[in-house]
Amino acid sequence: MDENKKPLTGVVVNCMNLNIRKDPTQTSRSLGIIGLDTVVTVCDDKSVSGFYKVKTGDGISGYCMSEFIKLC
Repeated sequence: MDENKKPLTGVVVNCMNLNIRKDPTQTSRSLGIIGLDTVVTVCDDKSVSGFYKVKTGDGISGYCMSEFIKLC
């Protein structure tokens, strides 16, 4: 993440169980699952292959499909 950029906040929408993946692909290993309305830190507002790099309040860092993360 660029040191001059502030992390963004995002919230999970339209998905009850969203995978946090190790890499920005749908076939990458799941690191965990977050639920609807979960607030996450989005590390960069530009998606990579349709995924945002995120960090949860529990400290899990990985990638989530950007279509299910609404930036706040």
